[in-house]
Amino acid sequence: MKYLPLPSVLLFLVFSISCTDVELCPESPEDHPHNAIVTYSFDWGSQSRQRPDSMYVLAYRVINQWKSSVKISAEDNPASGHFLWPLPDSLSAPGQPDTTRFSLKSGDYKFITFNVDESELDYSHVTRYIRDDNIHLQDLHVTYKTYAKGDSALRYTLKDWIDYNVYGESNRYMQPSVGAIFYDTISVRSLRANGQYHINFARPCPLTQQVKVLFDVRKEISGVPFTVDSIFAEISGIPPTINLSTGYIDITHTKKIMFKTQFQTDTESNTIVHCSADIDVPSIVQSSSDDLVMGPGIMQVMIFCSTVDPQNPTGEKLSKKFQGIINLYHTLKEANLLAYTPDCQHALRSKESGTLNIKAVLVIDGEKILESPDNEAGLDRWIREDKNPIIVDI
Repeated sequence: MKYLPLPSVLLFLVFSISCTDVELCPESPEDHPHNAIVTYSFDWGSQSRQRPDSMYVLAYRVINQWKSSVKISAEDNPASGHFLWPLPDSLSAPGQPDTTRFSLKSGDYKFITFNVDESELDYSHVTRYIRDDNIHLQDLHVTYKTYAKGDSALRYTLKDWIDYNVYGESNRYMQPSVGAIFYDTISVRSLRANGQYHINFARPCPLTQQVKVLFDVRKEISGVPFTVDSIFAEISGIPPTINLSTGYIDITHTKKIMFKTQFQTDTESNTIVHCSADIDVPSIVQSSSDDLVMGPGIMQVMIFCSTVDPQNPTGEKLSKKFQGIINLYHTLKEANLLAYTPDCQHALRSKESGTLNIKAVLVIDGEKILESPDNEAGLDRWIREDKNPIIVDI
């Protein structure tokens, strides 16, 4: 038997290695002979919720693991964008001019997509997942950014109200106008060298829950007539973290969301104010008991009212604010927003949308919030919290 001399063996090994995924070829990434070209698009169908402007696409090669990510437009077909990963010394550079053609190493890939909203979502774990082969797809998650009460970056909220529900690490707020998190996935596709492929995400659906909040305020106007000018509400028990792969919601750490309610312009003769609001959240965790006024599943309101000062001939108005709090235990139970896995280890949203129809009526008489009687079993009850109401001149 003849043996090759040692230099020949080494040369053979070098050529063998050059045929693997090590990038030694001089061609540009798009023309690389070991790569496939991929284009993307989205089919939003009759999706009624506000769609994002741009989307992340993660391409995960399941054998001989390799990952890439791109940021692309949500509406164009094919979608245009650029690579976020790999970095320049590998395949492509983030921040490069947008393209509709993306070069990926050949292999079998799983594709997932979710929306880009860096103003509201923390993608740090997504970045770690892309760069760390030890983080698995089943652990991929995003977290809504949260802010301390009074933070100037927190939009459309009150800075000076008294928080009667401070618990654990909950004294942080999500933005009041957060958008839905959309998600879709494509089962494993084989990309062959020199092939051209189109990946269409046909069912991008929200992972988050659209919740409508409804409640009534009844005015007792037999004494001093007044108008309700604005009403803000805060709900606790909002899980900020959601798993993109499984849809699991982390209910062990919850935050709050504050929002302004909508109602028709009030008049002094009007006696009922119908309030409503729509919020997008991963879901809402209810309280462990219906007799608590602290913890998750609690709603607080601040009502701003005004009346004409009878002592002032110029018709100057005085304003007053009231605060109230209610445990939404029965309301959340009826809404059935959350479901648990059979092993009770994980929580999921149970539906895409739901309604918190608060049946207890909040009564105000211009002087105080009247605590509603709890005559019916299973009815959540408003509790007055304006121990020291503030009166200011406008």
